[in-house]
This record gives sequence, C-alpha cells and structure tokens, in this order.
Amino acid sequence: ASSESDIQMQNQNYFLPAEAQYDNDLELEDELNSAVEFSPWSKSMPMTMATTGTLFGLSAALLGQKFCVSILPSGLVPVPSFATFVATFGPLWGVHRFLEKKFGSKANSTYFNTAVGIGVVTGCGILELVSRGQHTALGIFACALGFYHFAEFALVARFNRHLLSVDSYLVNQSWSFTIAMTAACAEYFVEYQLFPSMKNNKVLLAVGLAGIIFGEFFRKGAMICAAHNFTHLVAEEHQPGHRLVTTGLYAYSRHPSYFGWFWWSIATQVLLANPVCAAGFSYASYVFFRNRIVYEEHMLERFFPEYRAYRQRVPTRIPFIP
Repeated sequence: ASSESDIQMQNQNYFLPAEAQYDNDLELEDELNSAVEFSPWSKSMPMTMATTGTLFGLSAALLGQKFCVSILPSGLVPVPSFATFVATFGPLWGVHRFLEKKFGSKANSTYFNTAVGIGVVTGCGILELVSRGQHTALGIFACALGFYHFAEFALVARFNRHLLSVDSYLVNQSWSFTIAMTAACAEYFVEYQLFPSMKNNKVLLAVGLAGIIFGEFFRKGAMICAAHNFTHLVAEEHQPGHRLVTTGLYAYSRHPSYFGWFWWSIATQVLLANPVCAAGFSYASYVFFRNRIVYEEHMLERFFPEYRAYRQRVPTRIPFIP
C-alpha cells in the first residue's frame, strides 16, 4: 500500500495526463466559477487568445518555410518545415518563460504565446502533408501533437474555466514528456538517413493514424464524459456535489483517459515507424499507469465506498493492468 507522502509525491511529479474520475450536476460549475468573477468578455478571452495564437503560428510556419527555402542551400535541410520549427522554438520558449514569470500562468498573453508555438508545430505538419514528400508520417505526427495540446486547453476552458492556466495545454507537463517527444523525432531522422524506405510504410501509416484517432477518442471522450470535474491533477479532497462516473466510456474502462493516452502514445511511434521509441513508450506508459492507478484508486476508495465494487466489475483495459 502507498503511504500518504508517496501519494502526494506522485500527484506532484506527473509525467502523463491525470484524470479525475468524477461527474456532477451542471449547477456545480456555477458554484465553482462563482468564486471568481468572470465577465462575458473574460470568459471568452482565453479561447480567443488560444485560437488567434494558433492561427498566427500557422501563418508563421508558412512564412518561415518560405524564408528557410530562400536562404538555405538546396538540399542542406531535407525538411524545411522542421528547420522552421527549430528556428522558432528557442525564441518562443524564451518569450513563454518571460510572460509566465511576469504576468503569471493565467495571463492572456501567456495563452497566446503558447498557442503560437502549437500553431507553428501544426503548421509545419500541414506543410509536410501538402508537399506530399517523403515525410508524411512526420506531418501527421506534428498535426496530432498540435490537436492534442490545443484540445486539452479548449476542454478545460469549456468545463473548468476556474482552473484554466497555461498548464492546461499540457505542453510543459514535465521534462520527461519533452525528452520523449524529442527522442521520437531524433529516432525518426536517424533512421530516415539510414533506412529511408522504412519510413514510407503505408501499413504503419494507416495503423498509426487509426491508433491516434482511437486514443484521442477515449482521451477527449473521458474529459467530456466527466465534464466539469475532470482535472489534470487528481483531486485529493472530496468536493461537494461530486459523484462517481460509471456510465459512458467509464462503463468500458474505469480509466478511459489513461487507456486512450496509452494507445495514443504508442500509435504515434507506430506512425513514425520508430521501433525503439515504440518499445520505450509502451514500457514507460505501462510503468507510469501501473503506479498512478494505485495512487488514484486509493483516493477514489476514500471518496466513494462503492468504488471497490466498480473496480472489480470494470477493467482498465490497459495491458497487464487489471
């Protein structure tokens, strides 16, 4: 059994998205949001900033690619859109850290700047797809990442406006996540140079894309199903009005968000034909969720006496985690 200190540490040092397995009546949203005064303008402003920033980033990716192609010798950069991303990442990250430090994680300027980065990544992916070159998988991967992060923010804005911050994008959720995605890109380019034909497998493209859609269906579906009480950090206190969700996707898996993320992460590496990262992502996700679910269910059993019977009735559907 986990000690209380172990449980708190796991909640603070998270690698993957957490899920709070609760639902509530619509009145609870008004009760929670009433703690902070939101005018109609302030309610819509975060999504306005996120959407505008993403569109700005898409435009920057297009212009950046044209700039890279015009100034770099032909053949020097095999993927011009990737060069655009590398060129913009440093400045965007620097501005992000400055804005967050100066104005805080709930500032509209911080929402905008982070969305620009998401837009650049998505734009680079779209450019690869439009060019119909040798990097279709990389283009789909970039678009999948962009959608994943933007949709996380949008759903928090929709259901948990009072908890919204720049962390809701899950872009900076941990260095482990950043290192994992960097390793995925590195493996792709190394293997592309050594075994170019390996990265053009249409079967892997189809399977990977289907897996990404499947995983996102469960990940985002769980957020919508749990609605106003789905949080990126597991609740450690039972809030009034919360009740256990056992219907919808939660009738198929008692942790549909984890189930979806598990297969989404592996599918991205199948898409890229990355055998090393596919194995690494599988193992890392399994170990994380194996430990995480013990922690989360410890809390759920404290909140809901009926959870024990629910746990025995509904599996997680994650391999080797009952």
